[in-house]
Amino acid sequence: MEEVRDRAGGVRVLHATCEPYTATTPYATWREPLRSLLGATADDPDHVVLTLLRATLERDDPSLLPWLPLLADAFHVEAPASEAVEQLATEFRAARLREVVLRFLRRQLAGWALIELSDAHLMDRASAELLDALARELPLLPWLVVVSRRDREGGFTATPAQHVLHLELGPLG
Repeated sequence: MEEVRDRAGGVRVLHATCEPYTATTPYATWREPLRSLLGATADDPDHVVLTLLRATLERDDPSLLPWLPLLADAFHVEAPASEAVEQLATEFRAARLREVVLRFLRRQLAGWALIELSDAHLMDRASAELLDALARELPLLPWLVVVSRRDREGGFTATPAQHVLHLELGPLG
């Protein structure tokens, strides 16, 4: 992954590492990369992140403002309810959240970008579903997504239908 990053030269890089202690926390993998797009850190208080998120939406894509509470879930912050989200049936909430986050990402990463995700075998289910949705759109985007994982059950695993180059590394000498 370092080699890919070193060769990316000047491309926007988003990075996340999946951890065992966040494997059951929805969207944990996406917290740091999404916050970095706002100029926020993992340690910033919720109200700071929410203020930055609202300002970014107002500036870049006001049509996403009714979906702010859904986006806030992916950023791991609390946001006041909105009428649009209140009227959304529970069974459609996850799909709409993925759609809204992908719209946000497309707007914030308008050019070439490298998205690195390490230890995807530890990825929480919601993050894996979001990555799967992103992978289906990759042929239309100027992004390279590099995912590392161990050969274990769980987390995210790319499917042959996605545009994937699979490299299996052997033991190092």
